[in-house]
Amino acid sequence: MYQFIVGIAFELVLIVLFSLGYLSLDGRIQLGATNDDFEEWRWRNGRMLKMICIMTIIVLLASILSKYFQYFHTTPLPSLQSD
Repeated sequence: MYQFIVGIAFELVLIVLFSLGYLSLDGRIQLGATNDDFEEWRWRNGRMLKMICIMTIIVLLASILSKYFQYFHTTPLPSLQSD
């Protein structure tokens, strides 16, 4: 159970970080000071990096779903019968 919780928590942190990166590239959030060099770089490479962020978030969500189904649907339930 501990490994399941740690794995899910780590993937949720990665989702938050990639979401912040996407929002930063999209211009909705500003992380640190931006200058003209960053704006030019974002204009040239922003679309590709935004797609990479989106694909990474989708893969992380699929991994969380996979872990959920693997843990809760393959783990036998405790028996409620008294011996």
